Amino acid sequence: MKWYPAVLLLICLSCGQDSRERGNTDITNNRTRGAENTADNNAPDDRSTVTKIIEQLPGTWQLEKIIREKNAGRETDTIGDERTIRFTRENRYLSQAGGQAIDSGMFRVNEQQGRLYMTSEDGEQTTEWLMEFDQDGNMILKSQQEQSEFVYSRQGDNDNESAGG
Repeated sequence: MKWYPAVLLLICLSCGQDSRERGNTDITNNRTRGAENTADNNAPDDRSTVTKIIEQLPGTWQLEKIIREKNAGRETDTIGDERTIRFTRENRYLSQAGGQAIDSGMFRVNEQQGRLYMTSEDGEQTTEWLMEFDQDGNMILKSQQEQSEFVYSRQGDNDNESAGG
């Protein structure tokens, strides 16, 4: 059994050689051969491209349609007069119908839950909305109480104007 230590030594040396060679051919961490890192971990993170609601919200929004849930399906209402809501960077809003102010107050946003809270100037009523933006840039406010969706389109660019009350 004199050959046993020699065989063991050869096996150990060959294993060490293989480990170093595998390290040189690993494409995810190849510094010796100059190959690019092709791992997917270099892809941009989707979360880094998401715009916050509070950044999208300021500006004037015109109501385009109201979608109401009915027992037999969905019904879309057309809007007779021009209804708008203007949100400012100072967390104020002004709601108008036909150019006349119908409500104003303060708002706050819960980014994680996608909720908009609007508190009327009179302080009696706070309305909670589920809020989202579609791929066309429309703002959709969903009312849980009325089972309705209000679809708004942006009028002009984001603005910094103060809402009157």
